[in-house]
Amino acid sequence: METFRREIICKHDDDFDHVRNVEYSCGCRFNVDENDIYSIDSLNYFSEDIREYYAICPICGHINKIDEKLLPSEVKVYADIKNQSEHLLYRKNNLRSELIYLDRVCSPYVLKKVR
Repeated sequence: METFRREIICKHDDDFDHVRNVEYSCGCRFNVDENDIYSIDSLNYFSEDIREYYAICPICGHINKIDEKLLPSEVKVYADIKNQSEHLLYRKNNLRSELIYLDRVCSPYVLKKVR
């Protein structure tokens, strides 16, 4: 697979209906590659299958929806394989995003500033 790299802006998207432990985004730009893209399957209001793609911001932990039109088919297939091979992947990533957020909030620099 050709190396995929894309810059993403961490922002909140109301169209992403899945539960997120980290509600607020930081607005920073970060780079993702094919290993950072994940997919999640769900049903919409009409009981139709939908698949969405997301990445976790390494700065604040916010889960960002990625428009599938921006992703090459190879990256989507790779994300789908990861999702199918581990049925609790979104839950794990949601916890991982919360750990990134807590690590940022509880860092000694932030605590020193608060005190």
